[in-house]
Amino acid sequence: MPASSPAPSRTGTSAFTREEAEAHVAEVLVPPTAWKPSVRIVRSSGDSGYVLKDVARMNPFWRPVMRRLLRREEKALRRLDGIPGLPKLLARVDANALALEVLAGRPLAHATAHGISPRFFEELDRLVGRIHERGVVHLDLRQKRNVLVGPDGSPRIVDFQAAMCPPRFLAGLFRAIDRSAVTKFRLKYRPDTVGEAERARHRRFERLRRLWFVSRMRRKRPGD
Repeated sequence: MPASSPAPSRTGTSAFTREEAEAHVAEVLVPPTAWKPSVRIVRSSGDSGYVLKDVARMNPFWRPVMRRLLRREEKALRRLDGIPGLPKLLARVDANALALEVLAGRPLAHATAHGISPRFFEELDRLVGRIHERGVVHLDLRQKRNVLVGPDGSPRIVDFQAAMCPPRFLAGLFRAIDRSAVTKFRLKYRPDTVGEAERARHRRFERLRRLWFVSRMRRKRPGD
């Protein structure tokens, strides 16, 4: 990339174009494949950059499904706008891509060598609660790469591709899925912060989750 390249203006969504993005890819976080969207950092000279989530190079038969998931992610992030610790939606680049704020941080597992303070999980609980208050559920918090430890030690949550805005009668169940992920991390990294009542709730939820998974697998067996 030439050093003289001008930094793009971020005063309007017109600055977020595919041509600009393809010309200023600074880092590939997730390479493009036929079955997964690519995730790249786009940064021109002097620019703080943004994350480009892009389904353009996916298998054409799978791409319409991923476009729908992009629309779900866009809807969720618009609802969550303004909450610290979550990526801000900057723009819809085109039908195949979103531009998102870059959140600094390391995946949760990378911070365990030096320990994680109880405050981190208290803040993570509150952050998940704020997501739920806006009518959104994440549904993929069990993936450690989606929970980051920021430079200041605070939690950050990324990748809302699986997120939903569920109807009220299902909201409780889906919120429990998010909460169980937080408990799972606390049990793994700071078990001293988990009381017996919470442990019992988590065990019950895990049994139900495994039963649901097994029943799905049985339904998918050939010949059934």
